[in-house]
Amino acid sequence: FEALLATARDTDAYWQSRVRLQAATQLQDLLAASGLNQEQLAHKVGVKPPQVSRILNALGNPTLDTLVKMAGALGYVPHLTFVRVQNQTPYPKAMTKAPKLPVPILRRKPREYAQTKEMIKA
Repeated sequence: FEALLATARDTDAYWQSRVRLQAATQLQDLLAASGLNQEQLAHKVGVKPPQVSRILNALGNPTLDTLVKMAGALGYVPHLTFVRVQNQTPYPKAMTKAPKLPVPILRRKPREYAQTKEMIKA
């Protein structure tokens, strides 16, 4: 498994999934604390409820505009930080496609797969 994970870390898909999962987890927490439901959030943001559901489940590819609007509707602003890769080979210039995983990370629900969250924190 570690070898598969190391290979996945050399792909754009891994890092994109990681960002989507982090955004989804944070937005779920903010939504729960706000007392709003997904339909109410969708109305405030100006999108359809299924789009909010996809974003909260780390599916699809939300725009930065939508993420900013969702955070704002919940009383927050997003904060993005870039970190330098350490103790690894530099991020490859030409990324490869992600290997086929038994259960794609993108299809895992953030709340139900705490192990996945811990795995991508590493």
